[in-house]
Amino acid sequence: MLHAQTTLLGHINYEQEAQTVARAVLHTLRSLHAKQLIHGDLKPENILILPRGHQKTEGGVATSLQESDIVLADLEWMTRSGAPRGFAGSAGYMSPEVLQHYCEKVENVLNNYTGPYGFVIKCAQVALTDRYTTKYDMFALGVTLYTMLAHSSPFRAKSWDLMQQRTARGATFQEPHWNELSESSKQFVALLLTVDPAARPGAEEALCHPWLSS
Repeated sequence: MLHAQTTLLGHINYEQEAQTVARAVLHTLRSLHAKQLIHGDLKPENILILPRGHQKTEGGVATSLQESDIVLADLEWMTRSGAPRGFAGSAGYMSPEVLQHYCEKVENVLNNYTGPYGFVIKCAQVALTDRYTTKYDMFALGVTLYTMLAHSSPFRAKSWDLMQQRTARGATFQEPHWNELSESSKQFVALLLTVDPAARPGAEEALCHPWLSS
């Protein structure tokens, strides 16, 4: 899993590895999105690196990671883009448009219900939303790459409301690791984390970004 690999990216090539992961995932997303399908739960744990991608030389230096070493897993959340679906995904990787809709539903139930709060959450979770589109996957990829490059989650929070507020404000890029990375990498991740889904690039557009060819 990429989740295990993110803790091992302290060597000189870790920005190059992030570029390889980005290209591989974007090629897969381009194929899915062309069919109007979304993965729906893109995160490091669902990006698998095949064993040959972790081979070591005799000197202990990792071999270059190849796009063919990388596959997407956990496809049970895959649905059609824009199709109504219940609230699902992973905290910290959800796009602002989905989180905003979810928080609005929670507030609406709270304003009309006086029972246990846990029931309010379940009501909001099963309520259908059409905010899951191909742009949802693009945002989740942005969070994944941010985590790889900065070794930190951009929107970590202790509550859904606070997470929604931080996601709506956008990433800050304050972690010291960004000082060691190219400006192009920061620009690319920021583009994927664009708050407005209409302005957020699709997979085809993202693949043309200069960072992926540097």
